[in-house]
Amino acid sequence: MKVNRLLVVCFTTIFLFLFSCKSSYEKYTYYDNGSIHEKFVFPTKEDKKTMKNYEGTLFYPNGNIKYRIRKKNGLTQGEYITYYEQGTIRTITMYDKDTIHGVHKGFSDSGELVEESLYLKGEHLFKMEAYNANSHSVNFYYFIEDNAKDEIGRIIYKSSGELDTLNSFYYLAEGPDTISFNEKYCLHVSIYTFDIKNYIKEAVFGEFDKTFEIRDSTDFAFLNSENNHLTFCFKPSKKGRNFVVGKIHVQNLPFSKEELDRDFIVFKDFFVR
Repeated sequence: MKVNRLLVVCFTTIFLFLFSCKSSYEKYTYYDNGSIHEKFVFPTKEDKKTMKNYEGTLFYPNGNIKYRIRKKNGLTQGEYITYYEQGTIRTITMYDKDTIHGVHKGFSDSGELVEESLYLKGEHLFKMEAYNANSHSVNFYYFIEDNAKDEIGRIIYKSSGELDTLNSFYYLAEGPDTISFNEKYCLHVSIYTFDIKNYIKEAVFGEFDKTFEIRDSTDFAFLNSENNHLTFCFKPSKKGRNFVVGKIHVQNLPFSKEELDRDFIVFKDFFVR
């Protein structure tokens, strides 16, 4: 019995020590009513003093989260997530060293995706416009300058919710939203160009710059297909939110009456847990 009591005392002491160590790396601010305003979690005691590395959460007065942010060496890194006051996600934006780099998503307060954009090193390149309920369509734009844009594609859905491949003109990049670390990620790409017969002549995946020029081919994966579908698989190197970008060249099948010879940029974000 004495041994059991001694074990309980030891385990309790260890638990309280670990708990106190963990809590010493946290910092809080409060509203006047006593509810939490901000919460900071630091990896070390030094970071608690300098505020250079932390995971921060800001709360609404009602207790719901307003945003989550992560700082590394004083710069925003990884996911920056904002929320509506009632608790649903408002935006998800990817950052790299304080610069938007990756996919930005905007949601309605009911949870519907209304905007999806691609940023490369701060440059806003592509944007998906809000879903048009009347025509059941999603429009895509290419940003040439700050305020200039050209429509480069449209995905149309039937009233049943099925994709209208006969009238759609763009791509679908489909893959899992979440995978485990060390698991392969596979992106399935389909090109739709009205009823024109075509095929994917070449697809290139890699770390593009904002001009989408291939400067070192050894860092890129090259694929081709005999039809309008292909699958690209790779193993992500980091946890957290990732994204994949590809440049796809589409061409008509031989002897087609219509002419098609152009490039598409495809992108998809996902989370590695």
